[in-house]
Amino acid sequence: MPLNIAEIPVFIRCGGLGTVFGVNPPSRSGELRMEGNELVEFIEKPELHSAWINGGYFFFHRSFDQYLSQAEDCVLEREPLAKLARDGQLAEFQHRHFWACMDTQRDHEYLTGLWESGKAPWARTSGPHPFPPPQTGEGMGGGDPGVK
Repeated sequence: MPLNIAEIPVFIRCGGLGTVFGVNPPSRSGELRMEGNELVEFIEKPELHSAWINGGYFFFHRSFDQYLSQAEDCVLEREPLAKLARDGQLAEFQHRHFWACMDTQRDHEYLTGLWESGKAPWARTSGPHPFPPPQTGEGMGGGDPGVK
């Protein structure tokens, strides 16, 4: 289901300064459930019902800039967002539909496979598609065109 941007900045309109796009991704690994030193259950790639992570999108009120530093080592996801959360000014928009990261070659191959199979949940059902699938190395590796 496509993201409806109009739904997201609700917290900002209610007096908060920021909203983070939260997603609930599937686990990439099998989970080992332990009782003390005894392995009692193995579940391959379980759904993580209570683990919400940063989906990579943020929405801020203009006054959020008071949380930012001019220092070159200021990292948005560290002190500014941590302080915003401590101050009760950061909300989460819980996106409960398809989301996937594209940080690795494995991610690229998975998403390209979905696209090429016609099973991409983000694909439009009619009209021209606005975004072709990325080429290998494009959008990956922190912007270094040499990273494949």
